[in-house]
Amino acid sequence: MIDEMVIEGCSIRVNKIGSAKYLFEILEEKNFKFELWTTQKGFIEFNLISADIPDWLSIQSEYDPLTNLAATSCNVQIEHCDRGLYYVEISRNQESFRLQISTKGYLKTRLIAPY
Repeated sequence: MIDEMVIEGCSIRVNKIGSAKYLFEILEEKNFKFELWTTQKGFIEFNLISADIPDWLSIQSEYDPLTNLAATSCNVQIEHCDRGLYYVEISRNQESFRLQISTKGYLKTRLIAPY
């Protein structure tokens, strides 16, 4: 499980790869990726905390669930808050974007590999 991580000067891509599964890719000097999924049948919610989406952040969704997210030259903080809750902040310069990832069950993570 990923408890907390902060990465500066990176790019991030998040892609939906299953009904309740996402692939996170952090691209920096040493790239790595991990999966995030729920243990319950159902779905993962991405709740936007920030009202505005910055121009440097790309978000696509189909019928509400997030399908992909991408940003370059940014700082990323991911924090595990509770069994079914993660907090994500993506920032560049003085501008930041925040969201919560949640589900009714447990959220699980698995580091796939540095590459």
